[in-house]
Amino acid sequence: MDIHHAMAVRTDIERVYEALTQPGDLSAWMDAAVDGTSEIGAEIEFYYDQVKRALKVQITRLEEPNLVQWRVTHSIWPSRDVEQIVTWTLSTPWESGVLVDFRMTGWPTDDDAYGSISYKWACFIFRLKVYLGDQREIASLLPLLSKP
Repeated sequence: MDIHHAMAVRTDIERVYEALTQPGDLSAWMDAAVDGTSEIGAEIEFYYDQVKRALKVQITRLEEPNLVQWRVTHSIWPSRDVEQIVTWTLSTPWESGVLVDFRMTGWPTDDDAYGSISYKWACFIFRLKVYLGDQREIASLLPLLSKP
């Protein structure tokens, strides 16, 4: 079973690819301390201080500027007996934006952990969109944030 999200971002494809591969960019929108390099075979660690846990991924594919793929080597989520692969596919279906297609494979069942992690990835992807300067949806959320 896959987690799948797709989102349009109003920016150029090279900038999205950079945000998915550069440690400083990853740290900003993943809200984590990031250690590692952006080379095939290298491992990147995302350390979440607030939960005192780390997500570690190995970079398995880089096809600039269209694809970034990670293999999860240490999960912060409940242990699974299957390999988990995260794939970011970038395409430019229209002139003013990039379609970011996110997939995470390796969930054996549609359980509470699956729902929770799917939601968390959706939040990270939205943070990526805002980090890249595309704030079209933010204006509609502002009234909700100011309510008591």
